[in-house]
Amino acid sequence: MTQEGATNTWSVTVANVPMGARYTYLASSDKCAAHAHYLTSYKLQLHMGLEKAGALVADDTTQLVRFEVNKGAGDVRVTGSSAVLGGWDYDAALKLEKSDDNKWQAVIAMPSDELDNFEYKYVADGTHEDGPNRKSDLQHVEPAPEADRRVSTLKAVFNGLLIRFLMFHPLSGENERMCITGGHPSFGSWGKPEAWCRMGLGNTRTLLTNELGRAWEATFPAPPDDVTKCAYRYIILDDKTKTAVWESEPNRFLDHIPGANSHLAFENGFRRREWTRFDGNFVAKELGFDWIPPNMYIGAYPQCDADVQKMKAAGVTGVVNVQTDTDITKRMVNMGIMRDSYDKAGLSVVIQIYIYIYMYMCLRVYVYKEVFVYTYIHICMCKNMYTYIYVYIRIYMYVHIRMRDSYDKAGLSVVIQIYIYVYVFTCIRV
Repeated sequence: MTQEGATNTWSVTVANVPMGARYTYLASSDKCAAHAHYLTSYKLQLHMGLEKAGALVADDTTQLVRFEVNKGAGDVRVTGSSAVLGGWDYDAALKLEKSDDNKWQAVIAMPSDELDNFEYKYVADGTHEDGPNRKSDLQHVEPAPEADRRVSTLKAVFNGLLIRFLMFHPLSGENERMCITGGHPSFGSWGKPEAWCRMGLGNTRTLLTNELGRAWEATFPAPPDDVTKCAYRYIILDDKTKTAVWESEPNRFLDHIPGANSHLAFENGFRRREWTRFDGNFVAKELGFDWIPPNMYIGAYPQCDADVQKMKAAGVTGVVNVQTDTDITKRMVNMGIMRDSYDKAGLSVVIQIYIYIYMYMCLRVYVYKEVFVYTYIHICMCKNMYTYIYVYIRIYMYVHIRMRDSYDKAGLSVVIQIYIYVYVFTCIRV
């Protein structure tokens, strides 16, 4: 590129560049290509609205930036080191406009040579944010298409830290959406479906594969303190049928999700605007089961019609469900829809019985949740005496009958084997 006089403006003309082409800028202080670095972590794109005199003119000397913050106040501004933010002069600061739900925002053109180095703070009713300044991270905030323009949004939490989770996974159902459940308070702390974190489709962005696409996003303010050793899982929720499909186990896991007062909320002496986690693809759960001779399969619980068809193809002709009602509710398994799937597959006899599981033992053992289970069992059987029965059961106990050497080293020297008998009393012969 060629520098225009003594300014910071550089330009180049390239022939036959198609609409939609993506590009990025590199810079080097010593004109050595080996020392060049990217000015942004994303790629820009030629788009409609750039036509001038029969040519596409990509004027990137400025970049449109939206400052956005939620704050209950009568006046909110952004003041900062850049001249367009008033140069720390409160009276010349950028005034934000209020929309619904105490959201304040304004769009302004920032000089491109300041994208990664200006400092700023939000000011509400004349009171500045506490602590150190914020420093721009615009070099990492990809502009999103809005009509015939592209805008980078600096969404922030006043005096706090914004947490953002992203997941790319196209969904086919118009009523489907992605959710997160897990050990973070904003995920619902593994609670009921209404407590899950609902995600929404974000703007077009560069994905982890370097392709363009729309990812599912969830943003929320960080709590004051770190959340450590946080397990979580993504779920596909159908708002119409009130059913959910969980991604495959095991859970995802993060050592730390920062809190607003954590040292992780600050970087190089500045307050961080956002902490981002971009997860890879949804790990679709494939129904797996094991053959237990002479006439039983055992495995995970079916979640959809495709799972039922897979069971039928394996020769399954009956189903026993020993999930607890609590588990069915939390996982949003719609038993009505599942029974319809069983009926379509030829598993048409459905009854409900109770099962009691008693475990008598004289040792103190580690039990995760339940020793005594009292629940409904849903049984689908044909009249064949030797019907294949599919059983899906969630056992909340760790039973170890090996690893005796490891137990001895840990001081657990008494290891025995026990048998657990489960008796199911019913009037149907199997």
